[in-house]
Amino acid sequence: MLFVVLLAGVASLFIGAYTAELGGVGEAATQRRDQDYVNRAATLLAAWYAAHPQLMDGSTQPSIPNCSLPVGDCLMQAAGIPERHGVVVSVGPRQTTPNGYDYRSITLWIPKPDATGSQRTQYAAQYALVSAAVDGRPIERALWVEANRALARLSAQLVSAYAAWLANTGDIANDWFQPTGCGPYGDNANFVCADTWTNLAQSGLPIALGAPAGRLNPWGLPYQICNAAACGASDQGAPYSLLLRTATPWGGLLSQTAIEPIAAG
Repeated sequence: MLFVVLLAGVASLFIGAYTAELGGVGEAATQRRDQDYVNRAATLLAAWYAAHPQLMDGSTQPSIPNCSLPVGDCLMQAAGIPERHGVVVSVGPRQTTPNGYDYRSITLWIPKPDATGSQRTQYAAQYALVSAAVDGRPIERALWVEANRALARLSAQLVSAYAAWLANTGDIANDWFQPTGCGPYGDNANFVCADTWTNLAQSGLPIALGAPAGRLNPWGLPYQICNAAACGASDQGAPYSLLLRTATPWGGLLSQTAIEPIAAG
């Protein structure tokens, strides 16, 4: 009889341990599933961020057209992320780097089962079962670099075209950056008299350079030129200059100056 009782006790312990082990396996599998879900969701959201940076960082909070839900839910909807497993999207504040470009970070996370109240809505690592982050810094940096490079290319094209014109005329006193009617030395009929900032497409610069007229910066905003002293360009004497700029979604400006190439000596 004692043997039977002991055997029953051992069996009970074995079954309990086995059940606990199965429960552990189930929890681990659920956590792996949830982690995979937030990882894939973060990938989708990062792609949407890269495609719509002006909506992500153009104001203090992302601006999603035609959506009146909380911003995290709007982002999920816009990025095509199916809402599962109690996922929460926490959108960080817009930040500015020392280089001058803005970005934000976003965390997708699933609260732990025992999290309560604000622990289920305000992200903190200790309350998250799983999480994945979207870092907007490399996204915005790539666009910022691309916009600066485009300005540098435009400036280089202008200087090269000016040099070719000087080689044909040899007259450094004429301002190739200005049209004839713009001032006493204007000589390039293609350029408008841009005494205020003028969009590239309306400036005459694309005609002068054979460049695409509708070019926009990576955020979908126009490049602009000004060839007059009112904007800070040199238009009264050689070396003449032309200013180029473009805006960022957060209100900053990127700029370049093209200067008449006068050979030394």
